[in-house]
This record gives sequence, C-alpha cells and structure tokens, in this order.
Amino acid sequence: MLQTPLARFRVIALAEGISYLALLFIAYLLTLAHVYFHDKWKFSQGVIAVLASIIPFATFFLDRKLSRDYPSKLKLESKVYLFVWFLAYLIVLSAVYKLVTFYTHLR
Repeated sequence: MLQTPLARFRVIALAEGISYLALLFIAYLLTLAHVYFHDKWKFSQGVIAVLASIIPFATFFLDRKLSRDYPSKLKLESKVYLFVWFLAYLIVLSAVYKLVTFYTHLR
C-alpha cells in the first residue's frame, strides 16, 4: 500500500495541499526529510518540495511531477487515493463551515 517513503510523502503532500493544519504541515516536513535522505534527493529537489508546501495548492503540481519522475515508487492503491481526497473534502467542508459561522456572527 504505502511501502515506499515517496508513496507516504505523496499521501501527506496531497492532504497538506488542501489544508493549513499545523499537524499536517509537520507530517509533510517529516516525510519530506525521510524521502530526501532515503532517496538521496538533490538539495534543489528538497527546496522545491518545501516551497510547494508554502505556496497554496503547489503540492498538487509537485505530485504530478513526482508521479512522472518516479512512477514505480508512487503506486498507490485506489483506496488510499480516495481516502486522501475524502480527507481533503472534509477539511474543505470544515473550513467553509467555520467561515460561514464566523461571518454570520459578525452580522
């Protein structure tokens, strides 16, 4: 399922790409460090991955690039991929709910 560090990084990166939760950001950086040292990435690859976590939705472009560069290491079962998108959907719904309740209390 998630047998390589890069596959685990991909799942965390997709979830972090939608949310701005500190816990997911920390998980992203930890899995990035694991991939960086395990797969012996270049320094520039690490910098691009860190920047992708800061720029909104850039992790999706990073995921696309990684899936082209490392197709054999990124095989995710469809259940895992669906879980990530479901998690992202819940995060977005939660954020929208918080915004709506915040603005309704202002009136």
